[in-house]
Amino acid sequence: MTALIPGEVSWTDSRGARTVGGVPSCLITEEDDTVAHAKVEAGYTWLRLPDGGSSPVVGWIRCL
Repeated sequence: MTALIPGEVSWTDSRGARTVGGVPSCLITEEDDTVAHAKVEAGYTWLRLPDGGSSPVVGWIRCL
């Protein structure tokens, strides 16, 4: 699934440290800043768009 991750999303790393904002460490590769494939648990909701479509928006992420 692809979803929008707002800039101020709350996330928890695999050690349990909580952070707000930035990109979750489990989503960045060591080589560069591209998003990596990762196992995460996420809370999200579907946002209705003006054109009648919808898109998921993430509220929190936990790196597994």
